[in-house]
Amino acid sequence: MGLELIIQKSPVIDTPRARDLADEPQKWQKRFLGHVATHVAMADLNDKWEKIITNLERGKSATGLIFAETGYGKTSTAAALWDYAEKREIIAVPPFMWDSIADMLVATHGWMCYKLKSTRPDLITTLQQAYDRLTQSNVEEIANKISKERGISQDAAKQTILSLRADGRLSDVVSANGLLDYLKVAISLALEAGYKGLLLIPDEFELFTNSNPDIAKNFSELKDLIFPIFQQDNLPIGLVVSTYNRTYSEIQLREQYMLSRFDKPKGSVINLEQVYGKQASGNSFADELWEKLSISCRLSTQERQAISDDVLTALGQFLTHPRTTNLISGPRSVVTTFCQAGRSVPFYSHCKHHPFKK
Repeated sequence: MGLELIIQKSPVIDTPRARDLADEPQKWQKRFLGHVATHVAMADLNDKWEKIITNLERGKSATGLIFAETGYGKTSTAAALWDYAEKREIIAVPPFMWDSIADMLVATHGWMCYKLKSTRPDLITTLQQAYDRLTQSNVEEIANKISKERGISQDAAKQTILSLRADGRLSDVVSANGLLDYLKVAISLALEAGYKGLLLIPDEFELFTNSNPDIAKNFSELKDLIFPIFQQDNLPIGLVVSTYNRTYSEIQLREQYMLSRFDKPKGSVINLEQVYGKQASGNSFADELWEKLSISCRLSTQERQAISDDVLTALGQFLTHPRTTNLISGPRSVVTTFCQAGRSVPFYSHCKHHPFKK
């Protein structure tokens, strides 16, 4: 039954770690496509996506920053941008957790190999060589440093590092400059394969706090990455980051000038909490999402009545309220309300997801 699909719909979209995305790209592609199928784009977001993609199609770089509190659909919005770019023949790395510069390399390499495998598998060897050069050179550099600090041989230090990297426990092995060298190779191969550019869409970015508490070092690495990307006008490279209000505020407080480097083309720094007003049609986000779910899940006339127009109107008003974060958790609460509405329908009392079902 159609309403059963809504009852089972999760209000939270999981974001894979970089290694998980690289290891199982097809699995995550299927998951993100499932979410995109019922995504509702608000305000002028599609216009913003169009400008970003147009920049890449013209051979220029594009940067962006999407920020909001938990529950406002950052990952869903990032997935919609990913789908938008893929349909325009851009290799877009879908949302992944960005805890270090190395994560950017791992996710991009894994996704590039996945895309090239079905189009130009002959180019993967060249891409792998670029990856190996970067990781190997950094291993040598770090091994030399550890050897001197701990008084052990270079070979012993190197073996320790290689073992940690194989276990996915070594995150700080790639510099921003090294990553950019790799990305230039990746883009040239993408263009050779017939794609129009490369777009990275990292998610849950918190200034590397999960991997390195050195804020000064983190800001330095971020600057070394975003400035060169922003300045590119002959390379179709894009970086659009999703993060939380606290991270946005920290950048604004410490390095405010950096925000302008996340804004190419102009208008690409997006406060997601401010886009949930009425659509051009006059409907609210709740109205639009219920309609899209009704069509996608093929709800019957009776099933569509699981939620009333008054509730949809109230949800829309909550989302546009200036104190909405104190009232509900953005669109996540809308999805949760829809799920609960489905469980409350009498003829679903037999459903295993019903709250009173034992």
